[in-house]
Parts: sequence; C-alpha cells; structure tokens
Amino acid sequence: AGAEVTLTATPDEGYAVGTITVTDRFGDAVKVTENADGTYTFTMPNGQVTITATFVETEEPVGEPFLDVNEGDWFYDAVKGAWQNYLIDGVTATTYKPHGTLTVAEAIKLASALHQMQNTGKVTLMNGKTNWYNSYVEYGIANGILDKSYANYTRAQMNAPATRREFVSIFYPAMDGYKALNNIADNAIPDVKLGDKCADEIYAFYRAGILTGSDKQGTFNPDSTIVRSEVAAILLRMYDASTRVQFTLK
Repeated sequence: AGAEVTLTATPDEGYAVGTITVTDRFGDAVKVTENADGTYTFTMPNGQVTITATFVETEEPVGEPFLDVNEGDWFYDAVKGAWQNYLIDGVTATTYKPHGTLTVAEAIKLASALHQMQNTGKVTLMNGKTNWYNSYVEYGIANGILDKSYANYTRAQMNAPATRREFVSIFYPAMDGYKALNNIADNAIPDVKLGDKCADEIYAFYRAGILTGSDKQGTFNPDSTIVRSEVAAILLRMYDASTRVQFTLK
C-alpha cells in the first residue's frame, strides 16, 4: 500500500490505447495518471486491484468497396490491389463489374493515365464533353503510346470491347523497362507465334510475369475480349513490375 505503480500498455499495430482503469477490491475506482511518456501511474491501495485496458483502431482497414467482388473470388486480391493503388476504379462507387468487358476507349484511358502518372506523379487528364475519351487519345498519340489511326476511330470502334491482343498493343508502349523474370522460349505460347501481330509485346509481357496463359494449355487467346477482372490482375502485375525497375506510381 502506498507504492507508486507504473503501467505500460503496448497496442498492436493499427491500434492505440483507449483507456486504462484501475479498481480496488471493492470495485471503487483508483485514480490513474497518464504521463507524458505514454505510461500510466497510480498509487497502490490497501489490497488487490484490477487493471483494465481498452484499445481503439487508429486506421480503418482498407478493403475494396465493390459489392460484386467477394473474398473467395479468384480476382478479389487483384481488384483490391489495383483499386488501392489507384490503377482502376469501378463502374460505379459500389460495383466493379468483374465479368464485364473493357472497351477500347477505356483501355486507352487507363494506359494514358498510367503513363502520365508514371512520368509526372499525377494524372491531369479529364473526360471531355463531346467524346469523353478525346484527351486520352490525344495524349496517347502525342506520347507515342497509340498509333495515329486511333484519332480516326468512330464512337462505335471506341466503344467496342477490347481484345486481349489490342489491350497489349495499347499498354505495352505506356510503360517500358520491363525486367524479364523468366526465359519463355520463342513460339512457346501455343496460339501466339513470332511474326504474329503484337507477338513481341505479348512475349515481353509473359517474360516479365505480367501475362499468363488463360488456360492450362498456356494459350493466350489473343482475339478474345478481355474482361475487367483480368484487367485488374494485369494492371497489378504491371504495377509490381514497374516498382522492380524503379518507376513510381502514386
């Protein structure tokens, strides 16, 4: 009795001390003083005491806001990671539409925004009023990402679903310096042979670990449409590859 007792509470990461309470054997509160160094002190009464600590979260865990993306889906981590790193957003505030296709215009928007982010650290491109995608197309052509023929695309062509081959052709020039992680042999992809359109870019992405086969046979299915769940996975791999070669995407 009468001794000064010092308490130290160490919360887990993401938490802070909420309250420290001390009660005597009769359940009455004992005065607790919080010190400048983060410790707590009280004077020991005549008899046993009960010490109780509570903790509060300092940061809410960031998941993803999409009601149509659930844990257990193969694409959950990809969508979550791509969204958290500002690489792609949903079609609405609460839906991602993982099985929906990506249009050519949307692919151009993502590639141009990613390129600008990589080179300037921010994205200033904005949707236009006449054709919302115009600024992205103009930026892509001006920066060597897009072939000039995209300037003559009709709205129907821009709103058409992008194929997997076209996605690669748009995104490959948007980021360079990919580091090869494996040595996939030429013509190893069953349905992509050297000399095919975009074959060099497709193989470069495979060797960097950005692309994988779409089935157990390792085929790429270059002319099938790409869906938004696949886009999230590819964008996240591109982001990971970019950090390996010291690009900054924030």
